[in-house]
Amino acid sequence: MNVVYSSSNEYSKHAGISMTSLFENNKDVDVLDVFIIDYGICDDNKHKLDAIAKKYGRKIFYRSFDQEDMVYTDNCYKIQINSYARLFLAAILPESVKKVIWLDCDTVVTDSLTDLWNTDLQGKAIAAVQDCGSGYFWKETGTVDHYRYICAGVFLADLEKWRRINVTMQFQEYMRQMNGHLEHVDQTVLNGVLHQDCVIVHPRYDVLTPTFVMPYDNLIAYFKLEKGYYSKQEIRDSIRKPAIIHFTSSNIGRPWEKGNKHPRAKEYQKYWKASAWKDEPWGIFRPTMGRKFHRTLWLYQHVPVKMIELFQKVKGALAGR
Repeated sequence: MNVVYSSSNEYSKHAGISMTSLFENNKDVDVLDVFIIDYGICDDNKHKLDAIAKKYGRKIFYRSFDQEDMVYTDNCYKIQINSYARLFLAAILPESVKKVIWLDCDTVVTDSLTDLWNTDLQGKAIAAVQDCGSGYFWKETGTVDHYRYICAGVFLADLEKWRRINVTMQFQEYMRQMNGHLEHVDQTVLNGVLHQDCVIVHPRYDVLTPTFVMPYDNLIAYFKLEKGYYSKQEIRDSIRKPAIIHFTSSNIGRPWEKGNKHPRAKEYQKYWKASAWKDEPWGIFRPTMGRKFHRTLWLYQHVPVKMIELFQKVKGALAGR
C-alpha cells in the first residue's frame, strides 16, 4: 500500500498525527510505504516523522515539490501552494509507484484502508468520496453537466493511467482555460478534469465535518444536493463507523483549536496526546464566516429543515404584503 501526504513545516505535526493513526489501524498490511511531499519541513520535524515510521516498522520517502511555476491560480484563499502537489503526483512520485492513496494532513484514519486500496477502479483514473457541498461546487468547474463532485482530501489514484493519458498536462491546460480562477483551488481542477473518469466510493472513507453536525435532510436542503447523493443509511453508516475522518474547516472549529466543538475531536486528540507534538500549544479557533452566514448554518445544524422552510415561507409572505 502506498500513501502520500503533502506538508509544509507548519502542518507536519498534523501529517505525523494522521500517519500515526494510519499505521495504528493498518498493522495487518504487509507493506505500507508513505511518501511525504516536503514543502520546507525542518529537520527536527522530519526526525519526529521518521521516529513514527520506525516505531511501526514502516518507511517514509520524502519528495520535493518543484512544480510551483506550473501552477496557474489567482485564488484569493490563503492556501499554501503545496496543496497543488496532488495534481502532479504522476511526476513527483517514481514510476515504480503505480497506485496511491492521497490523504490530507487534517485526517485521522480510524479503520483499515485495505478495501479502499483494493477498490475496483473500473479503468477510471481516480476513486473518491462525493463532497457534501457538491450541490454548489460543481458549477465552479465550468462544466455544463451535473455530476458527483468529489472531495480532493482523500482519493485513490491509478498513476499508471495518469501517466498514460498525461493527466498532469490536462490539469495545466484546464488551469489556463480557467485563467487561474479556481474557486476551490486544486479540488476545482481535479473535478474539472476527472469528473467523468472517477469512481465514487462509500462516504466512510472521507467523512466531512458537515455530515457530523447536520441532520441528513438539512444537509440535502442546505447544499442543494440532488438524488445522486448518498442515501441516509450510507451517511449514517459513515458516521457510525468512519474509516477516515476529515476535519474540514467549519463554524465549529478543528480538534487542535481551543474552543472547537467538533463531535469527533477526541479521535484526533488521542493521537495528538501520544505524539512528539503533545506539548505544542493549541491553535485558536477564529470563525471566518460572516454573522449572517454563521446564523444560517447554525439553523441548519440545529433546527429541523421543515421548520426552516416554514419560517422562510412565512417570512416571504409577510415581505410580500
